Amino acid sequence: MAFAPFVLGALLSAVGFFLGLIALRDSGKPQPATQPVVQAPAVQPQEPEPEPIDVPLPSSQTVLIEPGPGQADEEDIPVPVGKKKDRAVGEAVLPEIGPPVLKPPAPKADSPKPLPPSVEPPEHKATETAPVEPKRPDAKPAGPQPRQVLGKDAYAAIDAHALKAPPEAEVSLDELARYLASGARNGRERARAVYRWVTDRIAYDAEALFANQLPDPKPEFTLARRMGVCGGYANLFVDLCQRAGLEAETVGGYVKGLNHARGMSISRPDHAWSAVRFEDQWWLVDATWGAGSITGRQYKKEFTDYYFTTPPEQLIFTHLPEDESWQLRAVPLTLDEFVRRPKLGPDLFELGLTVEAVERAIADPGFREIVKTFRMPSQTTTAVRFPVTMHLKAGAEHQFEFKSDDLVSFAFVRDGKFIYFKRDKGVFRGTIRPSPGPLQVAAKPKGGGPAYAVILEYVVE
Repeated sequence: MAFAPFVLGALLSAVGFFLGLIALRDSGKPQPATQPVVQAPAVQPQEPEPEPIDVPLPSSQTVLIEPGPGQADEEDIPVPVGKKKDRAVGEAVLPEIGPPVLKPPAPKADSPKPLPPSVEPPEHKATETAPVEPKRPDAKPAGPQPRQVLGKDAYAAIDAHALKAPPEAEVSLDELARYLASGARNGRERARAVYRWVTDRIAYDAEALFANQLPDPKPEFTLARRMGVCGGYANLFVDLCQRAGLEAETVGGYVKGLNHARGMSISRPDHAWSAVRFEDQWWLVDATWGAGSITGRQYKKEFTDYYFTTPPEQLIFTHLPEDESWQLRAVPLTLDEFVRRPKLGPDLFELGLTVEAVERAIADPGFREIVKTFRMPSQTTTAVRFPVTMHLKAGAEHQFEFKSDDLVSFAFVRDGKFIYFKRDKGVFRGTIRPSPGPLQVAAKPKGGGPAYAVILEYVVE
């Protein structure tokens, strides 16, 4: 049996020889292409793109519509005589005369404090600044404070003075504050001059915001660059007011900005605005939102009065100070309460809507959203009665009443059909029992041709 290993080895060699011949024969044949096995990459959770902070609310759009050719005027639905009207959910009955318009206060003997010598801005250095720790108001209001509401013409003279600031007055913070204060009769006008200049001369740096490269918010750098985001606007306003002899502070907190929807969580403070003291009380000012707004990623400069001395009970619908004492309210809101409340900008309040009417509407168990608003083509229109909530009940009776000196017609617009309000001099009244679907309220300005501008939009269910 000694030869057995030898035989086994010979057999294995022979098998290997024949296998080699077969491989050599097949090597000349074309081989089918083989597809590489590619493993599907593991799905990586996508981090949501961070929402830019500090983005001003876009201005209300203007939507124009025209009655169809040959459409006959349709009267609104009269309320039957003697019938008691049940008020619809969320309907606002507003004061008959709207907000009071008072004459500017008489000049006070509160002339500006002496200003220091002019100091040029230092060389710019990129710095990372810590959040501003605001000064607390010296006294918390015991309840809603009376607010003086001035007409738009009340500031015409001081606004013109601020906008005429010559280049030589804009070379330093001291020179600029000196110039702006020189045209003011009192503390209110000094603050207004600063607000008007800042909202006109400083551009919002949208490019830096979306690139997450926020500029230095120091006042001297904002003045030198003529650009900034909220910190730059707020700090520059405060600095100029202080140099003009007024107490002023930067206020940090949370806002419901461009992309905010009701109930959306807010995790961190993301905005800065200002407080200024005159006439023995503190007033809230947001020069950033007063200067313009962003649509998409483009900044549009568009001045608004609304964010100069905005009543605290109105501003709280979009701005919540991190330090609750800067709410200037007798009963401050928590962050959770702020998030749950609807976002309300200037449109409805400038129309005459009261905070009390909003509070009644959102307290109703059936409340979902505030009516959608569009730009009002009028400076003199106030609302007396209209539903505050967006969702209306089909078949229910809804009443509307507006007062205006520069609008000539109001109409409901439903399925392209115009149903006109009744007019009694400068008062327009309309009543409707709508069917399901969209419902708009539109108004026609004097000299505006046949087009109506949509001002309110509802959903009827």
